[in-house]
Amino acid sequence: MNKNSVAVATLLVAGMASMAFADDPKKKADGKDQPKTVAKGDKAKAIVKGEKPKASPGWVIIEEDWSYPFLDDFSTALHNARRHYREKEEKSASAEIDKAIAWLGYAQERAEKSTAEDLSTVRLDLMDYSAALKSGKPVLARKLDNAFAHASVVLAKWHHFKSSKALDESDLKTAGRHLMAAADLLRNAAQSANFEYGTAAYDIYDNYAPYGYWDDEVVLVKGKLEANLSTIKGELEKLTAKLKKG
Repeated sequence: MNKNSVAVATLLVAGMASMAFADDPKKKADGKDQPKTVAKGDKAKAIVKGEKPKASPGWVIIEEDWSYPFLDDFSTALHNARRHYREKEEKSASAEIDKAIAWLGYAQERAEKSTAEDLSTVRLDLMDYSAALKSGKPVLARKLDNAFAHASVVLAKWHHFKSSKALDESDLKTAGRHLMAAADLLRNAAQSANFEYGTAAYDIYDNYAPYGYWDDEVVLVKGKLEANLSTIKGELEKLTAKLKKG
């Protein structure tokens, strides 16, 4: 097999339409560049050189040894879980929470120690709620929303760190993607916690995702990225304080 082939890993759950990747794998569907997989049971493992994410809910190899996940799947999963919960579809809500749990596991494996511990805490919390919904046990809506808010804030902080690190390395595109994800998670966390905040997070998200998803044509400026990171950090600190008060 050609080791330089472009490989695309399947999502943990089929049907996720939300994708945030820079290249379209379908464009490489002809010739030797076609993605190649080896099936095992109902799943398929991508053959790639280098590190393969162990717990990624969805990932794409665009070039050899380079990958990044679908950055908005976490918030989408929690949105769907909340919708299913309202419609009394507990098992479907549990399945969506499980997607979010996989995301937290992905981030936890790649986080600094203190952040990894925070990610583990909210991950275990969501696992408890998922199990309760799956078994038919009653779950209070306010407690579920609170768990979603905590998880979103912790993951937003991880994305903020990743964005800062990428910016230090002058990788503006990666910094922009992670900043977009942090802004998206901040919005979702605030909504879950019924927390009022300014329009800054909305504006920042729209700057990097003008069509509701990452746009490779967006113009990236280091100074603007730094200012946006500072704004998101401040908003996350306010929301964290709000959540600690209950």
